[in-house]
Amino acid sequence: ADARLTGTFARQSRRLELTARGLPLALALRPARLRFDRLADTRIDGRLDAFTLSLAPDTPPSLEAAFSGLTFDDPAGHAGPISGHYRQSGDVHRLRFDQAGGRLAVPRFMRGELAIDGLGGALAWQRADDGWTIEAEKLELTSGEADVGIDGRLRLPDEAAPRIDLIATASAPDATRLLARIPQAEDLPNQRLRDWLPRAITAGHLDAARLELAGPLDRFPFADPRADERFHLELEGHGVDVTYKPEWPPLE
Repeated sequence: ADARLTGTFARQSRRLELTARGLPLALALRPARLRFDRLADTRIDGRLDAFTLSLAPDTPPSLEAAFSGLTFDDPAGHAGPISGHYRQSGDVHRLRFDQAGGRLAVPRFMRGELAIDGLGGALAWQRADDGWTIEAEKLELTSGEADVGIDGRLRLPDEAAPRIDLIATASAPDATRLLARIPQAEDLPNQRLRDWLPRAITAGHLDAARLELAGPLDRFPFADPRADERFHLELEGHGVDVTYKPEWPPLE
């Protein structure tokens, strides 16, 4: 269908509403490119199936959009195609995922590319006076390598350490393929653990994993936990081979 853009203005309430259908995302995002320099190196494709923007005096702006076939590619990574919905009301943003495919690459946080079979759940973020809050709402990613679920919140204060409160679950038919994707950048935390895991676990099926993590990240892994801090990891698997150290006999 052809792209359409319409607008209405209510004189009494001085409310302006713009609606659009079938717009290419590259065209719809041109104003954002002018405002955000970071988007200059980002390639974004896809389709804006429906879009509504409402503006009125003394009322936070609101925006709703449904998109499909979204792909993005920039120096930080690439992903897509993705379909879903986006909603903004004032400073509150919410992105709901309906489906995804293709490949995901985030070089800083994951080695290589991950083939994606599905993506569901939502991400929400909000700016407050003292920083940002990001929430994962039943976020679920499925692929041939692993199924991952995340529920929780990350606070990013302007003048304090990030604070996290989340529960994550995972399963993987081949744990070694998953561990091979652990990033190894020197500025990331727990370098020794990140280096040891893919070398030590040489085979195995991860039936279920559950991670509970809460507290300020500058105190992780909470060796002497306070009342509001928690680090709990449970793993279930079979066929696991572990080489704790090269000179030690392997555990099979």
